[in-house]
Amino acid sequence: MELVAFLDHVEIEEDDDEEEEVEDYPPRETDFRSDQAERWAKDLARAEDFARRMMAGDIGWPP
Repeated sequence: MELVAFLDHVEIEEDDDEEEEVEDYPPRETDFRSDQAERWAKDLARAEDFARRMMAGDIGWPP
């Protein structure tokens, strides 16, 4: 209900300006997301391995 009341008071302005020119950037040679996904997958695998060892009582703690 608060959202409806808030939106009733908001004045939406139409953008009459001409479209801004978008600067074209050259495509990247590499995609950083694939590297990041690979690191996350390795970290997840390490965490899963640790969880399995922890459930089995084989985490090497206390030293």
